Amino acid sequence: MRWKSRHATHCDRHFISKVDFWRDIFPGNFGQSLVSLDVGEKYSEHFDPGELVAPFTLEGVKEINDGQFKRCDENNTIIPTCGRFYPQGYGWRALQCFPQNPAPMRILKYDNGIIVADTNHPLSTYSLTLEARIIEKWSSSEEHGGSCSDIAEIVTSDGPGMQVPYSGVAVDYYSTYPFRRINDSDDRLFYKMPRMVNHIDDVAIEQITSLYGSLLSPNTTILDLMSSWVSHIPPDLKNYEVVGLGLNQQELGANKQLSKT
Repeated sequence: MRWKSRHATHCDRHFISKVDFWRDIFPGNFGQSLVSLDVGEKYSEHFDPGELVAPFTLEGVKEINDGQFKRCDENNTIIPTCGRFYPQGYGWRALQCFPQNPAPMRILKYDNGIIVADTNHPLSTYSLTLEARIIEKWSSSEEHGGSCSDIAEIVTSDGPGMQVPYSGVAVDYYSTYPFRRINDSDDRLFYKMPRMVNHIDDVAIEQITSLYGSLLSPNTTILDLMSSWVSHIPPDLKNYEVVGLGLNQQELGANKQLSKT
């Protein structure tokens, strides 16, 4: 799913397994278009704001009394903070939803005991282009019952749109410092011993290498932050320079793709 905000061009990817073209719900012409594709082929379609997700409405901006906002969750104190997202279930009494509702709401204002929250979908004001590629096709088998998936809901839920700051609302990230660690000892002690192992699995390495290959071009100078003994740069990339910035000199010295450290 591709879309543009005033800050960036965004691309959100989602893997969906066991799609049923006759039972699942598809947006626009996706269902009839995808069923005729072969493995590896793609189909894309553009959706105006409010087509793939519910449109933005002023009624979706709600007021919640301070006493109606959940203040404790698993022994953690919850302080409503402007610009931040919270589950709508935290204000279920005012919003008339279930306490377990995970759909996001963004706090726009908190003043005099009144919380103003936007419960509209984070993508409700954006044009969206949805593209799908067939990875594998399975022969149909006899089924009785089963679940029905809403494809538009799957690809737009759980994150897309939440990364964009709300216009006119300053996000308060640091009123309570969020980066304290359980183990606050000196990092140099941990990184002193070299670790010549991959910290991600083979599938993740393949995906990262593929992503780098789509973004990097020959005659490029690359800064590899948090570098180690391997940089995952595609082997077919030519005439490039990589500067590695890492925390262990032995690991950096073992990285054959680095030009200098």
